[in-house]
Amino acid sequence: MANIRIRNLEDWVVETIRQIAGKNKRSMEEEMRTILREAASGPKKNLANLARNLREEIIREHGILPDSALSIREERDLRG
Repeated sequence: MANIRIRNLEDWVVETIRQIAGKNKRSMEEEMRTILREAASGPKKNLANLARNLREEIIREHGILPDSALSIREERDLRG
């Protein structure tokens, strides 16, 4: 795991994090890890939501499509 040092952070930011950490019964360090993890996972969550929405849209328009794996297997078996 990596270590990060943040310099020149405004006092009000540090105090806000301290208060949030206290409310969540975590150390400031753990609170910062949580904040950074959530920020870093944002793009993944956005992509997952986009994929889920696209899937729901396809189902609304076309219904649940059959699994093509069985057809592909049968076709391969016919070819030998």
